[in-house]
This record gives sequence, C-alpha cells and structure tokens, in this order.
Amino acid sequence: MNERAYYGHESQLFGVEEYRLTGGKGDGMRLLQVRNGKGLDFTVSADRCADISRLHFRGENCGFFSANLSETIQHL
Repeated sequence: MNERAYYGHESQLFGVEEYRLTGGKGDGMRLLQVRNGKGLDFTVSADRCADISRLHFRGENCGFFSANLSETIQHL
C-alpha cells in the first residue's frame, strides 16, 4: 500500500512552523509549533528559554494552565 497517496504533503503529518506574536506583553516573541506525526503536538516559546507553553497528545491537553496570580490575589 502506498501511504503517500493519502496525503498531499509531509507537512500535513509532521513538521515545525514558526509564528511571531504581535501586540500585548508578548509582542515580537517567537513560537515554534511542533508536530511529530504520531499525535504529539507542542508549542515552544523560542525566546523564553525554549519553554513548552502548550502540549497535546492525540488531541488531549497534557499541559497545565495555572491561574493568573493577580486574579488569585484579588479573590482572596
């Protein structure tokens, strides 16, 4: 079976894409969206010591989003 017949380009399955944020506190920050083709997708903040800001495996969120500290203090 020729698996290539079922997709047009390899970038549909795996790859790395670079994005740049505009506006706000993160203006100009570079992000790398990485997909490995086996279900692992993550976003790396290239300008923040390669911090992994989002992580998904087969569509399920594996990352942790903490509450905003200023919002937490206001509710106390």
